[in-house]
Amino acid sequence: MNSISNDSIVLVAGATGVLGGEICRQLIEEGRQVRALVRITSDTAKVAALKDMGVEVVEADLKDRASLAKAVSEQEVLIKKK
Repeated sequence: MNSISNDSIVLVAGATGVLGGEICRQLIEEGRQVRALVRITSDTAKVAALKDMGVEVVEADLKDRASLAKAVSEQEVLIKKK
């Protein structure tokens, strides 16, 4: 992840999952700015854990263009699993 500038906001889709949460944790440890894309229906305990580690959480619906636009504003890097 050395090619990501330290002031870039990294958006992690799937951040409430095991892999996404671990990616968020490692990025925060590296001092990165992390934004997590979560669904309105996401587990509130998992969302709270992301917030507690310093992740900015944005609720979005993949079918709603406006909510996605908010999630990706000012973000330079997107991490998602296939």
